[in-house]
Amino acid sequence: MFKRAFLEGVKNIVRSFWLAATAVTVLTVSLASVTLVATLSTVVGYAVRNLDNLISIPAFVQESVSDDQIPGLTNKLQTIPDVKSVKYYDKEAANQALREGVTSVNLDFAKSQVESDKNLVFRFYLITPKNSESYGKIIETLKGVDFQDYWKQKDVVGDVKFIDNLISFNSWVRIIGVVLILIFALISILVMSNIIRITIYSHKDEIEIMRLVGATNGYIRAPFIAEGILFNLISAFIVSLVFVPGFNIILPNVANWINGANVSANAGAGQLMLQTYGIFGATLVGGLVVGGLTSYFATQRYLKL
Repeated sequence: MFKRAFLEGVKNIVRSFWLAATAVTVLTVSLASVTLVATLSTVVGYAVRNLDNLISIPAFVQESVSDDQIPGLTNKLQTIPDVKSVKYYDKEAANQALREGVTSVNLDFAKSQVESDKNLVFRFYLITPKNSESYGKIIETLKGVDFQDYWKQKDVVGDVKFIDNLISFNSWVRIIGVVLILIFALISILVMSNIIRITIYSHKDEIEIMRLVGATNGYIRAPFIAEGILFNLISAFIVSLVFVPGFNIILPNVANWINGANVSANAGAGQLMLQTYGIFGATLVGGLVVGGLTSYFATQRYLKL
């Protein structure tokens, strides 16, 4: 039965080539749009999550703070909610770290000062938040009255606005992505329903003959359902031809740009590609499921068996 349904579905597509081409074109555009939105959401989400490993907040200790006060200050920093880790750099370690490079996105200010004045001495902490959402809260705490004896507000380096904007952008990408996916899914459903309807109408004489000779409802319905699934399979194949080579070329570069020198190129690219291909595969499977269900319900409605 499956073989017959598949072959009859292929025949229907060949006999109504231009109608099939129209259906495949619309489904391909819809599926490609959904894939593009889902990929963008995945990349932005990956970038935001990766910030959790990249961001840290430098706080430069004033000269008036003695070395005896450092252990107490360290303990005090570790008790701040949402702080993941605290690392202290004394004068020697600080100068060496700033000249050689420290894993932080906020140390450009300090590095430029060290490069302009080789005799400049720093002592600083690197405070790492548990996640990017905690970034602004921790900076606000460090600039508060509880730490005003240890450093000035300007000595706590961080761009809260940039992090907040990136998190907000990620949220909006997700919301807009869901809306667009629903819109394109609705378009696909409407197109599939009407294509099946037209196909059924063009085969009404054959359907009537099959009814007269006692064909079962499943026997009559199967080729039309197979035709709908074939439309989506062809669309998925075309989208794969475009997106898979694009993923292999673009995603490693995107991962390297996001990770910088903090994660190995292979690990960063591999993680992003795994996530993207997972979303891509789910999108294709979802398209096939939606296409199959749409074809089934369309035959239920228009065949009136």
